[in-house]
Amino acid sequence: MSLYPTDEELMKWIEELEKEPLYAPGHLKEEIMKGLTRQDMSAVQKIRQAKIQMFTYSMKIVAGMAAALFLVFFSPQVPMDHQWQMSESVLQKGTDAINDTSTKIFNKIMTINNLFEQEDLDYDNKEKE
Repeated sequence: MSLYPTDEELMKWIEELEKEPLYAPGHLKEEIMKGLTRQDMSAVQKIRQAKIQMFTYSMKIVAGMAAALFLVFFSPQVPMDHQWQMSESVLQKGTDAINDTSTKIFNKIMTINNLFEQEDLDYDNKEKE
């Protein structure tokens, strides 16, 4: 008697298996969820926080670039022989407007960042329950 089944026996066994319904054990999901450790969950949270920080940083860079482009394209072109005293007030007004706009943009970015942080806190609270 050989240790390995013949081809006919294998084909018969495969046909029997194909006739039976396939199902996952009921306890499989619970075992997988129990297998997730706190380290796994904290790693996911760290990745999420890193993405939020990257988004916030990117928005700050975009705001800075927009302010720089605004200065380049919309600042008044002062002739070289013109007195600088007259253009100082114009430049001061432009600088104040840019500062106000960039402050508003920064505040909106921080509001978005706070929303992401609030979402993380809600997620943590649901997890603890």
